[in-house]
Amino acid sequence: MSKNLLNKLVGIFFVCATLLACKKDPPPPESLGQWTKKADFPGVGLAAGIGAATNNKGYIGFGVNDDLIQLDNYFYEYDPTANTWTKKADFPGSGRPFGSFACNNKIYIVRAGSDEKETWEYNPADNRWTRKASFPGSTDFYIGVIFSIGNKGYMGLGIDTLGGTTSTKQFWQYDAVVDTWTKKADYPGKGKANFFQFGTDDKGYVGYIGISAIFGGSENDFWEYNPSNNLWTKKSDYPGHKSDYQATSFAISGKGYVALPSSSPTAIYKEVWQYDPSSDKWVPKTSFPGAFRNIPVTFTIGNKAYLGTGTSFNYASPFFKDFWEFQL
Repeated sequence: MSKNLLNKLVGIFFVCATLLACKKDPPPPESLGQWTKKADFPGVGLAAGIGAATNNKGYIGFGVNDDLIQLDNYFYEYDPTANTWTKKADFPGSGRPFGSFACNNKIYIVRAGSDEKETWEYNPADNRWTRKASFPGSTDFYIGVIFSIGNKGYMGLGIDTLGGTTSTKQFWQYDAVVDTWTKKADYPGKGKANFFQFGTDDKGYVGYIGISAIFGGSENDFWEYNPSNNLWTKKSDYPGHKSDYQATSFAISGKGYVALPSSSPTAIYKEVWQYDPSSDKWVPKTSFPGAFRNIPVTFTIGNKAYLGTGTSFNYASPFFKDFWEFQL
């Protein structure tokens, strides 16, 4: 072997060795997520309740039971460390809440209607309810959106009654520090009601994937709200099944999740999809292992989400009490 050829082979060897040494291992594949059954909700089975979490505890309440009786004073705290439920102070108001959100270490519920626009604050530190500034919107809301972004609450959209012809695109912000509601930019997207929604630390997300004309027709529309500039931005459409009956949604660690879409008793799906705002992409996750349900309660504590209660389909029996944890 000539000296020149040997030198070339040695050079090639060192180049290959260097490239191999610099090569990084591929990142591990992201988990599809795992569902774990937890302690059942201790009250009666309920649907269309409210759920929120603060200070590493979750809260469930209100809703209706399988006789469609409104549960005004049903309010429980869930401790994920002990996997236990504790009944908390009865709600001093009346009427079914529009929804709930958490901010500044407290839980807020809002009632919205022609004569029911109350905002109530629940303080876990002293187990007390306090009446706050009433919601100032002029339109009756039904099956709209409510969530928190950082330390502020947001609420709006919806129709006047089930099957109503009047809808609103109004969108409002609640600042708990000064106890003030402020109108924000109207929602520019499609749909009238039965939206999915979730909030992260700095953005909010609203999507419509309905079919029926009473809810806005067959559309697929997904938007991001940025509170820093009060602007809405169109995002990638949800790739899962359509849903006339408000798919379940929640957020974990800056990513959104949409689950359990349905449009009829024979079109029910236990699928779960994750939305990543950084890439504007949707990916499927582990399907929900429990019985399919409509209008369950969800909340997030740390890097885990919790889902439970609900009705088998559109307020049909059975009404569920089981409770599940989801984590990646």
